[in-house]
Order: sequence, then structure tokens, then C-alpha cells
Amino acid sequence: MNYQPVNEPITVDCLFKNPGILPKAFVWRNRAYQVTNINGQWQRREGKFLVYCFAVSDAHSNTYEIEFNTKDMRWRLIKVAFE
Repeated sequence: MNYQPVNEPITVDCLFKNPGILPKAFVWRNRAYQVTNINGQWQRREGKFLVYCFAVSDAHSNTYEIEFNTKDMRWRLIKVAFE
């Protein structure tokens, strides 16, 4: 799969569930994407702040890497790969 960098802000519908976050859908460039599968999740640090990272896919097997940064409490679409 060939990933293309995006690094743009997105709006995410998610559940904050102890002990983590579950993204359900997101809006990118005025288009809604339904998350059908969380393929992977990990965390990394940026100084004292935590960044929650997710590899997710939709019903069309497109894959996206999204992040939630606790420094500014914002989501970003990092990479995308379309089938």
C-alpha cells in the first residue's frame, strides 16, 4: 500500500473510553469518513504532551493515519492510502 502524506486538521467523532480513545468517524475536506476498523494504535510523546496515533480504515479498505495531540487537543490526518 502506498501512503501519501497529508498532515491536515480534521474533525473526529470519537469515544473517550477509559483507558483510551476510540475514533468512530472523521471529516476531512468537507467529506465524512466512517471508521470501520482500527488497525493499530500507539502513543508517542512530544515533550510533556502525549499524542494518540491510530491506523484506521473505512468500508472501502482505504487506510488513514490520524492523531490526537493533547497539547492543543486537536486531530490531524497524517497519511492516507486509497485502494
